[in-house]
Amino acid sequence: MEGRIASTLLATALWLAVSILPATAQSFPVRADPYVNDYADLLAPDQEQEIAAKLADLRKNRDIDMTVLTIESRATYGQDVTNEVFATNLFNTWGIGGRARNDGVLILVSLGDREMRIEVGSGYGNTKDAALKKIIDRIITDQFRMNTYDTGLINGVDHTIREIAGVWPDQYDANVITRWWTDLRVWAGGFAFVIFAPFGWIIYQAYHAAQRRRPRRCPNDSS
Repeated sequence: MEGRIASTLLATALWLAVSILPATAQSFPVRADPYVNDYADLLAPDQEQEIAAKLADLRKNRDIDMTVLTIESRATYGQDVTNEVFATNLFNTWGIGGRARNDGVLILVSLGDREMRIEVGSGYGNTKDAALKKIIDRIITDQFRMNTYDTGLINGVDHTIREIAGVWPDQYDANVITRWWTDLRVWAGGFAFVIFAPFGWIIYQAYHAAQRRRPRRCPNDSS
């Protein structure tokens, strides 16, 4: 009798575990690569390398952690949530950008759900929301509608880097030269002021001294 009760209890426990499992077995994709994880297979290998190189340069030149993820669907990971919630939770799970600065960027494409999102860290506040929405609407989505997902992603990455970093992916050096030239002009202007300002003051004082020494004529006498 006791054996039957034990067996019944065990079977019930197993049934409850199996019943609950689908509702709680939620997971996230593994971040196998720091820059590109194309689980929906939207990019060719050389395109993945191209994007990864741009994101590595972004990390090197601006110290910004940005990554691209494509998935078949959220349901693949047992997730029955909105794309926004999934992106936010994934962003925090992966620790993109670090907790100290919160300046990371995630470009997420969920192919089967026909949704995408550019998630940014809280360090940006809402300052980038409007610009990133334009990138999605005008750059990425237009290409996705034509099933050119690779072009949409590459262009989207370029424009997102431009918005976040202030330069296009291949213009970090040009930006450095521009800043160097600007700094040089400011420095040269300051140096010239320090050198020539005393001479200007001396000339100014000499001119007024000469004016004071000039003989004054009577206004009623033209001689």
